[in-house]
Amino acid sequence: MRHKRLNDKYSAWSKKNEVEATLMRSILFITHGSPNNRSKTEFAKFLVSGHAMLGKAWDLWLSTSEWQKRYEEWQRIAQCDMKMAKLNI
Repeated sequence: MRHKRLNDKYSAWSKKNEVEATLMRSILFITHGSPNNRSKTEFAKFLVSGHAMLGKAWDLWLSTSEWQKRYEEWQRIAQCDMKMAKLNI
């Protein structure tokens, strides 16, 4: 439930700042865990958009106090490891 509230806040923030992206949440089928080293990963979240749009969002994310507060809130409820990747279709 807390993740949904933060997703809603992100969606409102991204719309206001004209950096909207599609949010996808995926329950992981395969992780890097093993029987002796269980993964604690519960899900992965993806922001899908064009490279320029995500770059603009990232710049705003790092430079606005509003989103800094959201990021701190996110880190209190989850361990987030940020990655960026490119998908060629």
